[in-house]
Amino acid sequence: MNVTCPNCLSHLSLEALAEDADARKLFGLLSQHEAAAGALVQYLQLFKAAKQALRWSRALRLAQEVTAMVWDHGASADELQQACVRTVSAMQAKRSRGDWRPLMSHGYFERVLAAVLAEAHDAAQARSTSSPTIHAGAQSKRAAALRVLDED
Repeated sequence: MNVTCPNCLSHLSLEALAEDADARKLFGLLSQHEAAAGALVQYLQLFKAAKQALRWSRALRLAQEVTAMVWDHGASADELQQACVRTVSAMQAKRSRGDWRPLMSHGYFERVLAAVLAEAHDAAQARSTSSPTIHAGAQSKRAAALRVLDED
């Protein structure tokens, strides 16, 4: 069965893709990341040279490294997606200036992921500290209503 590539419109055999064990494993790994899969694929493209394709085995290894990093940091799929999008945006901006080379490690991505996680932690802390204030206001209204009832 032939399928058409949505990017280059070339035809390729689905059977040929399925025969490659690394390709099957990569597709399985990507399916675990659901909404973040597209962003992860864009991130993986940062590792390929401009005129070369990325081997299935290397793409799989890179995706496994990212997945391990995400699990180690306790990041969610949304945080993975944000980190991938930010990294890709930064590297595309660098590429447009002409001083871009393919990535060799996940160092920059790891710093971006740490920043995304820190922002998420700060936002969660802000929500938790503002929540008691709202709750305390609700208690004082209740207490005021009880006082009014007691006065009658």
